[in-house]
Amino acid sequence: MMQHVLEMLSDACGPSFAPDTLFEGNRYLSNEKLRQWVAYLMLRRAGEVPGVPVGMIHMEIVKDCIDKDQVNALFAKARRTHPHLDRWLSERHVPHFDADALGHCPKGSFGKLVYENVVARNFDLDMSGHLPNETDMDFWMLRGLQTHDLEHILGGSQFNIVGEMLPHTMRYGFSFRHLPVELAALLSTPLYLLTISPLVSAMLHTPGAFSEVFGRIQKGWQIGQESGPYFFARFEDYLEMPLEEARQALGIRGVDDADTSAASQIVLKVPQAA
Repeated sequence: MMQHVLEMLSDACGPSFAPDTLFEGNRYLSNEKLRQWVAYLMLRRAGEVPGVPVGMIHMEIVKDCIDKDQVNALFAKARRTHPHLDRWLSERHVPHFDADALGHCPKGSFGKLVYENVVARNFDLDMSGHLPNETDMDFWMLRGLQTHDLEHILGGSQFNIVGEMLPHTMRYGFSFRHLPVELAALLSTPLYLLTISPLVSAMLHTPGAFSEVFGRIQKGWQIGQESGPYFFARFEDYLEMPLEEARQALGIRGVDDADTSAASQIVLKVPQAA
């Protein structure tokens, strides 16, 4: 694939392009697996393959391209000037959610909604036994996966393919507000590539859903940018609260609880082969 790209660049520019010209100093473009994967993500129909397998593959591929030593060094530097971050990383608190307790939370509470939308769907909230937790980056990734479904609810995002946009952008909106920019960018790269691909796919294949996909991306960024440092909270302390009260206590602002079901149906309509 890259040979064809090099040939096209050489034809367009005159001088012959060598691979080193494109790859030097670019850890993402130098990774053949990532090049092929991103091309697939951008050009596919978003509804062709279930989202969970795509997300799992994606995170593994992109994590291999991120300089983990650099990320951990940036965390160490940030700890010195961000007491809240330092305390959170030092505590390494990983909650264990009790399904029965969530089911007995009051109707309309944050915890009851977690039960109805996460536990009842057999999603895994307790990932402490499945993922490493040795470094600051490990802990960030572990808590990010554990918190993702909670961000769906707190951010007013339905559990469907278009609703999936908002928790991702809410997270990197948060990261760019509450972390140093270089660290925020490295931590957000996997989510960014995963989020931007459905936007491209909607433009190419399902334009009827494009405005809704774009709108959820914008809304998630807005919530993350306007909200307080909710990601560092112990979410189990807020489960008994009514949802709106939990949002206020966590400092989550700008939520609109949009219905993305119709747009999701458009995205999921994959033409059948004749």
